[in-house]
Amino acid sequence: MKKILNILGNILLTILVILLIGYGWAFVEMKIMLKSNPEMFGYVFFQQKSDDMMTDFYPGDIVIVKKNAEYNPGDRILYLDEDSEYNIQTVVSVDSVSTTTKCNTCSMNNPAIDNSQVIGRVVGKFAFLGKFITFFRQKWVIMTVAILGFTCVIVSQYLKSTPIKRVKKVASDE
Repeated sequence: MKKILNILGNILLTILVILLIGYGWAFVEMKIMLKSNPEMFGYVFFQQKSDDMMTDFYPGDIVIVKKNAEYNPGDRILYLDEDSEYNIQTVVSVDSVSTTTKCNTCSMNNPAIDNSQVIGRVVGKFAFLGKFITFFRQKWVIMTVAILGFTCVIVSQYLKSTPIKRVKKVASDE
């Protein structure tokens, strides 16, 4: 029992450390460096919130965007619209000044946007990871993981360890 509690406590504390490292990185990116989304190695991570790109991106997906990457018709891009909202759309046409996009659930093209509004090209996604991240952003979840982890480790230190007695099987002479 002592070993199981110690292992469980260490697992919970490792999860807590990973969460805190992630929060620290996001804090530095968003609060100190004043970026709107966390960025790493030229890639932006964006949580899809709308359902206008269904079948490709669902609400709760974490979308990976390569910043300032070239894009062509058929590619998906992340851009900032005139309402300061981030959108992911499929590129219909591109010229030197503007880009025309379309969402998966729309029948018509969107109005053309200025190329300076484009953040980058979508290169991948983590399906539904955003819902997991949103769950772990809640303070009560972090506190519960910390308290359970520390409790398991502390309790495991105070349990008495009794070795398992093994009974040797004696071969009988028949």
